[in-house]
Amino acid sequence: MAKTYVQDIIEGDHVDGVFLVDSVHKRFTKAKKKYLKFVLVDKSGQIESVMWAETMEKNPDIDNLRGGDYADVSGLAGVNRYTNRVEVVLNQVRKVSPSDLDLSDFLPQTERDIPEMKQELAEL
Repeated sequence: MAKTYVQDIIEGDHVDGVFLVDSVHKRFTKAKKKYLKFVLVDKSGQIESVMWAETMEKNPDIDNLRGGDYADVSGLAGVNRYTNRVEVVLNQVRKVSPSDLDLSDFLPQTERDIPEMKQELAEL
C-alpha cells in the first residue's frame, strides 16, 4: 500500500497512514462538547485534523498522545466550513514507535539534485 502524503490529500479522501503529531489541543464547541485539534506532519507538509467527542470515547489511549509522537491515523478528508481548508476528521488514532518507521518520511527534503547543489555552492 502506497504511503499517503499530506500534499496529496484532497476532499473526500479516506486517509490511512502514519504522521508526526506536531500538536494536540483540547478544544470545546459552542455547545461545550470537547474535541481534539491536531496538526499532522510529514515531509510534504502539514494538515489540521479533528477528533470529535464521540470518536474520542472509542479511542481511550488518545489522552497519551502528545506533540512529537508518531500516530497511525484513519479518517476522512473534508473542507472545514470555517477555514475553507482541507482537514482530516479522524476516526482512529494509535500511537506508534519511531523505531518502526522510516524517519525520512517526516523530514522535509529537496527535490533538486544534491550533488548539483553542492557544485553550485562550491562555485560560489
